[in-house]
Amino acid sequence: MKDSFYTPSILADRLIRDVNSDKISTIADFCVGHGELLRSAMRKWPNARFFGTDISKSAVKYVKSRYPNWTVSRCDFLSPNSRSRTDVFKRTDRQFDLILLNPPFSCIGGATFLVEFRGQTHRCSTSMHFLIEALKHLGSSGTLLGILPLSIAYSQKDQNLWRLLQSVYDVSIIEEPQVNHFKDCSPNVIMVSITNQSKLNFQEIGSIGVSKNIEQIIIYRGKIGMHTLEKSSETGNLLIHTTNLRDNDLKGLEFRVACNKSEIQGPALLIPRVGMPNPKKLCILNSKDRYALSDCVFALVTQSEYQAAQLFDYIISDWIQFEQLYKGTGAKYVTKDRLAKYLGNQSIGQILGSQRAS
Repeated sequence: MKDSFYTPSILADRLIRDVNSDKISTIADFCVGHGELLRSAMRKWPNARFFGTDISKSAVKYVKSRYPNWTVSRCDFLSPNSRSRTDVFKRTDRQFDLILLNPPFSCIGGATFLVEFRGQTHRCSTSMHFLIEALKHLGSSGTLLGILPLSIAYSQKDQNLWRLLQSVYDVSIIEEPQVNHFKDCSPNVIMVSITNQSKLNFQEIGSIGVSKNIEQIIIYRGKIGMHTLEKSSETGNLLIHTTNLRDNDLKGLEFRVACNKSEIQGPALLIPRVGMPNPKKLCILNSKDRYALSDCVFALVTQSEYQAAQLFDYIISDWIQFEQLYKGTGAKYVTKDRLAKYLGNQSIGQILGSQRAS
């Protein structure tokens, strides 16, 4: 298993550009290649300590010769025995403040691997295996930034583990580069940020989700996967899925779930996370409405019903721009980060801010 397509410098710089923490003292890359990711990090955090591993002898020799102050070792990162013999992991503290990752993408013959996560064994792709192992070395308040194949978030092979990661960590898709920067190959990639939330218990994670507050609008993503449902609960909240968003209203609600972690109360504007963008699928929740959301629905929680209506009107009037937030080579989808950037638009702030000031 060896991919020799090293990280383009433009992607390496883009990956770390929005990280503003000055508390990063240890930075690691477990597939260091020629050190491009660590070089970008060194320009931003010159006083940090840098660690790297690679399965390639020549890559390790190359990096060591140019950066003698880094701790770099040859290692088959997916082999526990190899890791145990490696200087990088012989440190008393094997955790890192920042992990940078551009793992091997290829799975020869569609191969899958068994990996343990949270006490359960899962089958997954090479890249997901690499990601899971890397997260075991993430500090308690650390961040992992990765350039990963698009399939890691959307393929059937990795979907269960991806959802588990979202329930344990703060997972954000930073960007989906539309231009190929890799030499001699054309992978579809995503740039991902994963922040450790291990100090939070499950209820706390459920209540805050992976929300962002933009102009006092909270972006909340549902937590319930439709594939996990077996039968309707006798009590609990009605479940909203994308199929229930029709003609700007909720229709066909039948399934109930007793699941507080995905409960949402209005006022809010509901939009589908996945699927072809359609203005008919926008739906306003009133203040007294309380439901459960599937993981295919976003709720834009507002301060008032009036603000929800203002936001609805704005998005409809700006539909040509809004529908461009939905991307993907297969099923179209929108990310929390793209929504946050859109909602941070100055004109939206003015429209929603004016009604709060009145």
